[in-house]
This record gives sequence, C-alpha cells and structure tokens, in this order.
Amino acid sequence: MAIIATACLTTVLATLGEQAKAQAPTAPSGIGNPPVAEDFMAAGYAAGMEQGVVMTHDPALGPPMLPGGPPEVYYEQPGGFLHRKPLRRFLSAAMMPFAPAAHGPGAMQARESWLHRRASVGLQVGYIQGAELINDWTGANDGTFVSLRFGWDFDDYWGAETGFSYGALGMYDSERAKLMQRLADIEAGYELDDPYLDRFDSRRNLDLYQWDASLIYYPWGDADLRPYLSAGLGISRMDFTDRLAQNYDEQFLLVPLAVGVKWRSRNGLAWRIELADNISFGSGSISTTHNLSLTGGVEIRFGGSRTSYWPWNPGRHYW
Repeated sequence: MAIIATACLTTVLATLGEQAKAQAPTAPSGIGNPPVAEDFMAAGYAAGMEQGVVMTHDPALGPPMLPGGPPEVYYEQPGGFLHRKPLRRFLSAAMMPFAPAAHGPGAMQARESWLHRRASVGLQVGYIQGAELINDWTGANDGTFVSLRFGWDFDDYWGAETGFSYGALGMYDSERAKLMQRLADIEAGYELDDPYLDRFDSRRNLDLYQWDASLIYYPWGDADLRPYLSAGLGISRMDFTDRLAQNYDEQFLLVPLAVGVKWRSRNGLAWRIELADNISFGSGSISTTHNLSLTGGVEIRFGGSRTSYWPWNPGRHYW
C-alpha cells in the first residue's frame, strides 16, 4: 500500500508541475532571453517578402536590418529601368564568369558598405594615345592625361560621376605637310639651309580639355573588388597648331566609354584603374578621334554617420 501511495503522489506532483510551467509567463524579448541572430534574420526575411525587398546581407556577418533601417545597412528594392531586366541581367551575366566566389554580385564584404560613403572625389593620372586629326596632314601622338572626378553611388549597382580632364599630347606631321611647309618658307625668301625651316621639328603639343558626365554600372554589386563599366556625354576642346602655323581651337561632342575596377585599402580610401576610349566627334576638317587613355588614381569617399549596432554586433566594427 505504501508503494502505491508513493507512486500516486509522485504522479500528482509531476502533473501539477507541468501545469504551472505551462501557465508561467515568459520573459519579454531582451529580458532574460535576448533574441538571437536567427530571429532577426527570419523577421527581416518575412518583412522583406511582404514589401518585395530582396535582402543582400551575409548571415555570417551578423543580423540584417529590417527595411527602413539606416542607409549604410543596405538592401535592394527591385524596380525601375536600371534595376530590372533585361539590361542588368545581361550586364551581370557578362561579368559573372570573372566573379570570384567570395565576391559574387551583391555580396556583402567584411567592412562597411560602399553605400555608407556614397560621395567620392578622385584624381587619376596616366597615359593617353592620340589619333589623326586632319587626314594626311597632322595628328596627335601620346602624352600625359590627368582627370579630376566627382562621383555618387545610387545603389549597389549604379552610380554617376562627372569630371574635368586635361591631356598634353605630342604632334606629328605627314610628309605632305612637311613638304608644303618648306615650299612656303622658300617662297617667303628663306634659304634651304636656314635653320628656320626646321622650327617645327621640335616637339609641339595638342592641348586636350574634356568635361563629361557618365553613368556607371557595377556588375558585382557591393563587393570588395568592384569592377565597373561607364558611358557618358560631354564636350572636348582641342587646341593645336599645324605645320603652316595655322592655329585650331575647336570644341566637339565627347562620348567617353570606359571599363575599370575599384578596391579599397580603407573605408574612406579607394584605388582605381581605368581604360577609356574618349571619342570626340569631329567636324569640318577635323576627323573623329579615339583618344585611348589608361589611368590610375585614388578616390576619397564621403558618407554618413558611424553607427554601432550594440549589443547584437558587439565590438568596434561599424557597418
């Protein structure tokens, strides 16, 4: 009898304990049971699905922010000509074979987003190869090219920039131009052995001035290594003197087409290399020219406030 009574008492106590546990209030979120990263990721994904937002956060780097969060914690809102097919799909597919696994399109890096510092100022210096200016008369050789750029990133994939450039290119002359110059000098009374006839044999420059505004596409999105394509419109000005001492100072429609890559050594400091075809559409006696430039330089980035997400991402790292 004692054994049976003990068993019944044990059963009753266990039942009462389970009922009390079920009715006990749970601690609110953040008190005793702080939410974990998975809770935030699930909430962000659910909210994003309701609003049509495609999250681009890497779960290994901490919890993503919900839509409407600070601008430096980024997400992608599809829609608009620049975001949808077929343009972005085509450009992304074209660059995909060259994307390393760690830097796929839209992949988040282990430092702050490029979008945290959307504005940029950059200086590029390099080489430029000229082209024929007047058919069978004169043209531009190579020279030095300098460019000052001002940029702004709209989102992970699209940006714009404007800038001013200057190039100093050496000149060359055709054999016909050299002959015509000597004949003109002889008719003016100079002797064949007069050093004045060789005055154009020393270097003389074409001064090239450019202004443009360009649209930039980043096929890998907000990645550490950021290749880009750009196209724009602008104005170019060419100032040079031919073999007969006739001066040309004219302006032309400019279409710069470029491919390049950017990467950052620090959050606010980026480096870039760019290959561009600076197309100036000629008029009159001046031919259309393709001035090819290869430049490298530095880019200083400016952005918003430094936000620390404590305690869910403890430490001194800012996103």
